[in-house]
Amino acid sequence: PMCALEGLDITPYVRNKHQLNIYLPDIYWYQDIASSTVVEVIRLYPNGGLFWSRQTITTLTEGQMQLQDYPVDIQTFTLTFQSYSMSSKFLVLQLLPESVAKNIDSYNDDYFIDMNQVWTYESSDARAVAISSPVWYDADRHYSTAYINLTFSRQSYGVVYRLAIPIMIFLFIAGFSFWANEGQRTEIAINMLLVIAAMYLIIGQVIPFVGYLTTMDWFLSTAFMSTAVIIALHLQMQHMAKKSVKYPLVRLAKDGLQYIVRCTILPAVLLTTMLTFHIVASPSYWVAFGVLSVCACVYGV
Repeated sequence: PMCALEGLDITPYVRNKHQLNIYLPDIYWYQDIASSTVVEVIRLYPNGGLFWSRQTITTLTEGQMQLQDYPVDIQTFTLTFQSYSMSSKFLVLQLLPESVAKNIDSYNDDYFIDMNQVWTYESSDARAVAISSPVWYDADRHYSTAYINLTFSRQSYGVVYRLAIPIMIFLFIAGFSFWANEGQRTEIAINMLLVIAAMYLIIGQVIPFVGYLTTMDWFLSTAFMSTAVIIALHLQMQHMAKKSVKYPLVRLAKDGLQYIVRCTILPAVLLTTMLTFHIVASPSYWVAFGVLSVCACVYGV
């Protein structure tokens, strides 16, 4: 009776080809590098049905990632498997997307995926299609192929707080130079430019080196250009201060330019950092942005 309910375990007999010869589908992962079977169960039921379950540890090739949004990027990895030799006339793969998502969510709840220090699991979907592969003796040959798409988002806070926040602080110091003595402003801004350049040498060793610009690259370029603009503004104000002795209206224009820059430079640095690294959803940053804007306008006089 127990065999009728649970089936007969024939795993050792199937794996020993001299005892029982039963064909098992030659399904393989397309991205497979190495694979080892951990647990395998083959059961034969009284009605002739065959149940085959196999748990494996598989090493797959790394998928091609698009890093334009690094370090706040979202990547979709596609896993593909099909039969090596059997066309869809003999073997048809069927996947239920709900079951795939349910299994992955259960692993995530058991912290297998949740403990990953780089990626956060977002979603998954699965589908099975028939891929055309005609040959001279069978123009209508198709292979049943299954795809599983796994979507992960990079855990970016560590990268942002270790690399981007220091750059933002240096830009703040360069912005605060507009409140310093006029003779020291240019020197402060130049020192911050050198510090940011030194930081760039360090950051360049840890960010992906690809042929296109990432979000981090754009942020660093913006930091360089912003510091250069600050230096140019200091030089221009020094020139206007010299001309104001002869032309009083130039003094008025210089004071107006200085007030505008003081009111906008620090909030602009914070807002650029928030928008670049997608942290606009944090209320604390918006509170800091509002307080910083008010203080800059009050103390900009």
